[in-house]
Amino acid sequence: MSKVLNIRCADGYVLRGTEFVPDVQPQATIVICPAIFVREGFYFHFAKYVAQHGYRAITFANRGMGVSLAAETNLWKHQLRHWGELDLPAVIEFARSTAPEKPLYLVGHSMGGQLAALSPASLDVDAIVTVAATHAWWGHWPRPYRWGILAWYSFIPLVGRVLPKFPASRLGLGPNVSSSVVRDWARWGRNRNYFMGPFGIQPQMANYRGRVLAWSFTDDERLGLHAAVEALHRHYFRASVTHLHVDPDQHLRHDAVSAFSRLRVGTVPGIGIGGPGW
Repeated sequence: MSKVLNIRCADGYVLRGTEFVPDVQPQATIVICPAIFVREGFYFHFAKYVAQHGYRAITFANRGMGVSLAAETNLWKHQLRHWGELDLPAVIEFARSTAPEKPLYLVGHSMGGQLAALSPASLDVDAIVTVAATHAWWGHWPRPYRWGILAWYSFIPLVGRVLPKFPASRLGLGPNVSSSVVRDWARWGRNRNYFMGPFGIQPQMANYRGRVLAWSFTDDERLGLHAAVEALHRHYFRASVTHLHVDPDQHLRHDAVSAFSRLRVGTVPGIGIGGPGW
């Protein structure tokens, strides 16, 4: 069973989300934190999959993106840091307050996994699973890929200066995103320290003391580069971190496809019937 959610953030912004509830008493709640340029509906198959296995799942769209952007009635000045500092805390608070006695797990996909490292709310979850979540400074990538990433980080701010919404849908990338969010991402990506650079942000991953399972894949080196995934997760100084870099042909039952498709078909390992399986 699923139902639409309206989750109010501390600053009054209302996020659009969806809750998937199993037919039995839930074992735990799983919050699915999305990637940039990925529609909320992309995660529905995975959410249904975990619900069928006894977990309550919550998906959502960050402010300034997808269904949350489409539902805006006021002019908001969006910042990418707000996804971690306001949006994710609101969703985690909702998840915790509506099932306080159950474990709470966070699955972060790409940018969603980065936000887990940024958000103070992550300190309140029992375990974190990330999928292709990187420290996305362009210099981590080998040649020639790094030049394409640097060009991307240089191009998208130019579009953002002209249009209030970055036309991701027209470019075939996914849902439209507020241009100010995209400009922030580009600034982070051009800085060697990424969001830990001179942006006034206080990342929280050094304070997290739970378990972290980071997945990266041999066929996803353009987006989920092994070295860039390691560069993000090494900052979980106090956590118990397991990083698995796997060959999908050998370790997964499905075809070797991107991490996006792997998440969509509900095959992210680490979420087992008894909880995070590591």
